[in-house]
Order: sequence, then structure tokens, then C-alpha cells
Amino acid sequence: MGLLGLSACAPPESPQWIHLARVLPAGAGDLRQTLELEAHGLQVRLEPAPDGAWMSTEIRREDWEWREGMGLWGADVPIQGVGIPPDGSPPQRLLADGVERRHFPISQYTRTTELEPGSFLTRRGRILLRVADGEEPPRSARLSLYVARGRRGAEAWRVRGQRFSGEGFSVWPGETWSVPVRLVAPCELRFATCVEPGLEEGGVGGQVRFVVEVDGETVFEHVEESDRPRSAWHAVSLPPKSGPVEVGFRVEGPWASTAFLAPVVVPKTVPEQSRRPDLIVFLADTFRADNLAAYGGTLDLTPHMDRFAESSLRFRRAWSVATRTLPAHASLLGGVFPRQAGVRGASEALPEELVTVAEVLSRAGYRTGAVTDSVIVSQKFGMDQGFEWFDEEHGTFESTLERVRSFLDADDGRPVFLFIQSYRAHTPYVASDETRKSVGARLGLEGEYEDWSERLKHEVLRSDAPDLDSELARGIIAQIERHYRAGVHDLDRGFGQLEAELGERGLLDSGYFVVTSDHGEAFREHDALYHGGRVWEELIRIPLLATGPGLEPGDVQRPVSLVDLPATLVAWAGLPRPSEWVGRPLLAGEDARAVFAFQCWREPSASTVAVIDGGRKLIGSEDLETLASEGAYFAFDLEADPRELDNLLESHPSWQGSLVEESLGALEVLMAPLYGTRAAELDPEKRAQLRAMGYGD
Repeated sequence: MGLLGLSACAPPESPQWIHLARVLPAGAGDLRQTLELEAHGLQVRLEPAPDGAWMSTEIRREDWEWREGMGLWGADVPIQGVGIPPDGSPPQRLLADGVERRHFPISQYTRTTELEPGSFLTRRGRILLRVADGEEPPRSARLSLYVARGRRGAEAWRVRGQRFSGEGFSVWPGETWSVPVRLVAPCELRFATCVEPGLEEGGVGGQVRFVVEVDGETVFEHVEESDRPRSAWHAVSLPPKSGPVEVGFRVEGPWASTAFLAPVVVPKTVPEQSRRPDLIVFLADTFRADNLAAYGGTLDLTPHMDRFAESSLRFRRAWSVATRTLPAHASLLGGVFPRQAGVRGASEALPEELVTVAEVLSRAGYRTGAVTDSVIVSQKFGMDQGFEWFDEEHGTFESTLERVRSFLDADDGRPVFLFIQSYRAHTPYVASDETRKSVGARLGLEGEYEDWSERLKHEVLRSDAPDLDSELARGIIAQIERHYRAGVHDLDRGFGQLEAELGERGLLDSGYFVVTSDHGEAFREHDALYHGGRVWEELIRIPLLATGPGLEPGDVQRPVSLVDLPATLVAWAGLPRPSEWVGRPLLAGEDARAVFAFQCWREPSASTVAVIDGGRKLIGSEDLETLASEGAYFAFDLEADPRELDNLLESHPSWQGSLVEESLGALEVLMAPLYGTRAAELDPEKRAQLRAMGYGD
């Protein structure tokens, strides 16, 4: 069984590096035939589908068991799907006794949910089916789950996995892909092998064998276990000849989701040439600016980041564009404001038409990679766009460091753009044993965050009119904040290790390193908790620190926005920014201008916007008609009142009306979509991950 990609020998993108995922022609990655496989004792069929395949298995009458407590019939089926079909149809199908049954999303199911007769859902390797009263389970049934594999993007084939995504080929067991290429000796092939289990957790894995051939001769073999997500980088010497060859990629073994990622032909000797600077961005998710001494922090919980701030260029007046992760990342990666990017709520993905900073840098010869904690910062939300390598896994900071090292170890001579994101300071807050010993007593840390969160939910928030200012609420929220600050201390320890790693590799000597956040967190200030609420300073003020060639330690007082970061990165790389980007380089020397930040709920009428002009700040409705007719809700002098305690509207400041009027034209532009809305691919696994992090459906 094989799959052959036919192409004329394509010249390399540059005289030196040949990206094989950009050579393969459109259509070459389609599954051309049904594959018969065995998985966990089940006979499995993989049948062609757009951008993937349908994985099907039969369920016999004797496989069904009555689940008394649920009132449902169930059967163990440990295969698992990946992603959703491109047309948005349900990713699961059940044909029972010749009748198509209705799929019920697991994200909407609770123990009290009453499924309609004839409907089904899948949950943790099981299928659950509701039949009519008195009806027996089906005599024969076939369950089919969609498995995404990848597709031809605008410039390259892209892999779509649960953890790994990027440029490359989803070559599954039983398949071979062949790519014609013209070699210039001496050279080698660099790539990563990736495997993700084809079974639900608890299923039996197996060994898969990755093979690379050149003109039919094996030049590489690698065996990997498929019991959990794994990746490994490889460098393979190619035959010492120049001219056209055919490179074949093959996988053998039991069913698993397997891929060759970032396959690039690299010269063994990199010629002397003008090299663009390395660019590394570290984003501490949900990190308040006042965690750091440079931004007014007094708790002394971030010694490593404070030392870094002392030696960096500090943008003292930096604001995010939003109070939540998804819209903020749309801007810091895409250079436009959230609604311009079509991100209006919690379930949109970055549009493919949006030009991301990773795409600009990749086209200019950068090796682009991202190491994230997944959840929102995921390929499901389009965050991988333009990244040659995108590795998302919600784990410890130690695992983040391991993944960063793995990517950097695979250096192939190109300049690097690396984006690193951590949820270490995000709910559910976790205080490590080391942090409890070092600062637990000083913080007054007690118990576990989950216990305090449950107390808040059941003893305070369950009320129709919860009083966050009550003695009970203040005590609970104080403990919740202490757990947050403990997470900040843990993150700082990890940052110290990351900075040391980058320093040892010399990346901080000749490259640029940016440290920032996407938004803050609220703890009863302005009667708010966590994030996503109104655009108060505790949610939108962020740290923004940078080191690199020509950047002297010091303070920049000019107001700046997170939307300016992409333009800054491409400017440091000596590249022009895309015309549609509204952000501008942080050090362009242009005149100060107003900064905008959005609450960015789906409906503008339920959302707020901040307008910051110098030291003046307004908060009003995101609905521009309401803002124009009613004016702002709040007005503050941030220099005199940084905590926003004195609403100046009561004294009718003369500047309130004029600032609203001056801002309406800009806001109309910044809120107008530039692209169509694209839905995020929220499969059951992703929805469960979102709920575990505190994100509702």
C-alpha cells in the first residue's frame, strides 16, 4: 500500500534550504485507498475523506452492555478521532441496523442530560446509545470517527495533530509519500518524527517504524513507541551527489497518528552570509504587570524576572488589546485588533487570510517554532499559522523547557523565531512544594486552590446577588490570590532556567528576547474576579521587556500596545511589515497616539472598550452608537489615580466628550472585520481541556 506524490523537480526556496513540504503538489496528500488495520484487537478501516479519513469499526450485539445508572447502552471502543471535518459536520457517525443515529456532543452532556432515543455520544473510549423504551440495542453497528491529517495550505502541506502541527506530511502506517527534489551536495535532511496514539488513553500502543529512502535505498530508520505523544529530531546525511532524486517517507506498524514534521534539506556547510537576528518571545499568560518590581510590585516573588527587567528596555506604559487570551493572541501574532481578525468571542480561530508574524518571518528564511501550553494557544484556534513547528502540551514548566531545548538542538543554520507561552500563572493555580517551602509562610498560603475555588462557588457566588465585599468573600478571595502569586513565583523560577538556557546558547548576545503577557488577573478590584471582565488596569496593563542589539537598559514612557509587537519583530529582522497591520514598531520614534483595549465579548453591546490617551483613560461601551450617544461610563487620570478609584465623570471633565469624539473614527476602523469569521475546531478533547482550565462552553 503506498501513496505517491508526483512533481517536477522544484528549485529550492533559496540556494541552500529546500522545504520539502513546500515542494509536494496539491492533492498529493489525499488518502488514495482504504487501509485495513488492527487496533487494540479491533479491525479498523481508514476510508478517504477531505483533509483526513473516517476511522470505522464494527460493534456487535454482544459488545453492548446496559448502563443502569445512566439509562444507556454502552460499548468499549477505544479508537479516537482527531479534529472535525472541514464542512463542520459531526466528527462521529453511528450507523446502527442500517439507520444513521444522531450524534450528541459530549460537551453538552451531564449526568442529568436526557438523550433523545436514537442519539449517541462517545466518552473516554466508550460509545453510549439511547434507544426507545423496550427496544434492544442494535444487532449490528458501525462507529466512524473523523481523523484529520493535514492539508495543503497557501504555501505548504501542514500536519494537523492533537499535540504536533506545522509544515510536513501526515504519513500513516501502511503509507509511503515520495517527494522529488534536486540536491546540491553535500547536504543532509533535517526533520522530526512525531507519533500520537490512535487509541484512547489506556489503550495498548505498539512500535511504529519511520523509514526514509532516497531513490529506493534506505538512509534512515527510527522505531518509536506509540503509547503517548512523542517526537524526535533527526539529521540524515544524503548521498554525496548533486541532481534530481526521489525522497520517500514511509511508516510501518500498528495504527497511530504519525507524521514527518519540518522536513528540510540543509547544506552541511553554511556559507558566510549576513544572518538576520534570532527572535524569541516569552509570554507569561495571565501575568499582572504589578507582579514585577519595575511595574510597582512589592511582593518580591519574581527575583529572576526582576533582574532581567533591570537589564532590559522596559516599556513602562504597555497595554494588552483585550482582557482574554484568544483575542489578545490574535493581535500579538496577527498585527491587527481582535475584531479586525474576526475574533468576536471564545470560539473563533485566526482566519487563514490573516498574515501572521510567523508567516512573514518564515518567508524571509527564519526557522519558526512555537512551544505552548495548548488550551487556547492551540492549532485548533489557528495559532500555528506560519509556524514550521508547533508543539502544544499542557504540562509543567520543566516539560516546556525540554521542548524548547529539543527545538533549539535541531538548529539548521537559519535564524530562529521561537514563541514560548506558559499557563503557569493561570487557573487552576498550583503551588509547588518548593514554592510552599520558600514563600508559603510569607504569603500566608493555606490549602489547595481547588478547595478555595469550590468554597467561593458554593458559599459566595451561588447567591443571586453575591457580595464580594463580605468578610467571608474577602477571606476566600485573599487565599485565591495567594495561590495565584505562588504560581507566579513558580513561573519565575522556570523563567530563570529558560533565560539561563538561552544565555548558554548565545541567543541573548546577538538576538532579541521579549518578555510580556496577554492580560492580567483580577482579585476583587472593581468587584471582579479572574479575567475577561471590563477593561480595568489590573486586566489590561502588561509587562513588556526587551533585550537585544542596540537596546540599552532603561524606561520607555510612551504608551504602547501588544498589537505593536509583530511590527517590532519584523523591523528587528530588517523586513517591511504587511500593509494591513495596524501595529507599529515600538522604537519607530513616531508620535504618541491613543491606545485601545477591548473586553471583546461576542456582542459589542455587552462589552467595554478602553481609550487611553496620555494619562487620560475612558471606559465605555464597545457599541459605538451607545458610546457616541451616552459617552463614557468612567474617566480616570491614571497618573494621579493608577488604581482607578476616582471616576472623574462625576466632576464632568472637559476632555471626556472630546476624547470620545476623537476616538470614534479610529474605533470604527479597528472594530471592522478585515476577514470572514472562522470557527475553531473544538472537538470533544479540546472542549474538555477548556473546561478544566475554567473556560465554559
